[in-house]
Amino acid sequence: MAGSIDIQTVGLSKNFGSVVALSNLDLEVQRGSVFGLLGPNGAGKTTAVRILSGLLKQTSGNAKVCGFDVDSQRREIKSATGLLPETPGLYSKLSAVEFLEFIGALNDMSGELLNKRIDSLMELMGLDERQNDLLESYSSGMKQKVLVASTVLHEPQLVFFDEPTSRLDPAASALVKEIIEAMAKEMDTT
Repeated sequence: MAGSIDIQTVGLSKNFGSVVALSNLDLEVQRGSVFGLLGPNGAGKTTAVRILSGLLKQTSGNAKVCGFDVDSQRREIKSATGLLPETPGLYSKLSAVEFLEFIGALNDMSGELLNKRIDSLMELMGLDERQNDLLESYSSGMKQKVLVASTVLHEPQLVFFDEPTSRLDPAASALVKEIIEAMAKEMDTT
């Protein structure tokens, strides 16, 4: 629903021992918006994303993602969101289709819905001709496209991208930006 808040934080902080990784982040992000969290290395961007995606517990403060509390509703957050971390893992002995089927199964997808979604994403990413080749034969940019596809496969309400255009050539980078903008506009994805 447009106009609702998909991310809300109040005083969100994370310490690793005596090191303050994130300090008092107050943030509100509207549903369907494209939002960038910018800052220098070590500013806490990745820490914030990890907390908001349910992978890391905050030291203090509160946060809600897609209406779910990060402390008590992590499973719901993981279902409602997609995450492409800065250094993701990829099973190179699988084909792109096999990898996406695996990711689909992790998101309780199967059958015709999953197959149609994979076909659509492979075509959109320009990988349909190579979708059955092993990922180990892909270039870095092609692998990144598969990772982007895996992140949006289950059509999440909110997507976290940490450096989504790294390893992409300018044309592929522009395509990823177009996909992000289209998801926000057409699917109300944040």
